[in-house]
Amino acid sequence: MCLISSAVSEWALPIIYHSLRFTTAQAITDFVAQHDKTSERIYTRLLLVRDLYIGKIPDESSDLSYGSLHWPITSLQRLISSCAELRSLTVLGLDQRLWARFQPLLPPRLTKVTLGPIHGAHNSKNLKQHPPISFLTSAHTYLSDGEVEDVMMYPTMTRFRKMCEANSMAPLWAVNQAPIIKRSKQMKEYEIVICGAPEYAEPAYVLATQRKEELELDSRVVLRQYHGETWIAMVFQEFLDCRQCFLGTLLSSLPTVPSRIPSEHHLASQ
Repeated sequence: MCLISSAVSEWALPIIYHSLRFTTAQAITDFVAQHDKTSERIYTRLLLVRDLYIGKIPDESSDLSYGSLHWPITSLQRLISSCAELRSLTVLGLDQRLWARFQPLLPPRLTKVTLGPIHGAHNSKNLKQHPPISFLTSAHTYLSDGEVEDVMMYPTMTRFRKMCEANSMAPLWAVNQAPIIKRSKQMKEYEIVICGAPEYAEPAYVLATQRKEELELDSRVVLRQYHGETWIAMVFQEFLDCRQCFLGTLLSSLPTVPSRIPSEHHLASQ
């Protein structure tokens, strides 16, 4: 990553730090080392971070695959805990046994979490800072009935999304767990996304719909299909859309737009 000189105007800092993505272990450790300083001016820049994406993205190499020994656990813990104003967190590929070590560190204003594949359970008792999570996405992960209930009964949870592989039993399992939503008063939507090529997703969607009708589920249970190349592409596009929305709102509020906007990769180290 390139470095930004101290001459960078304050208007640029929110653009740089709002949405950060890391696809390699080295990028995480370097960033944390650059910002883990006594200088309040540098450290407080992390308070500008609203969206963190950790893990693979389409068409780019990454050493943060599931089960990889390259994951810099300590650095990642420091990064997440230091972003005290974080609103959205995506972590893809983290070993399910390690997620419990991150839950107590989740910032107190976090509202959206995306995890997968084969992630650790959502355990509300581990959320020591009581973040108001309202939207949880679980990708390609089997959750027990008790784990699904823990998600849906979390006080601030209103939307739970399960992304399932079409060519598997996962869509039907997800539908069979849908009646749990009846125990939750605040849940607004349980979304089951069936991911895969049309020749697999469409038959799976039909079977899942039939099962939904058999269970007489209410309108809060929603079935959808996703025919994109990979489910990761869908998750990453949501990250990009969020950043683009922020940039559009920010730039429209400026009286004059600077001729050059720093890239999200130009992260300060001073």
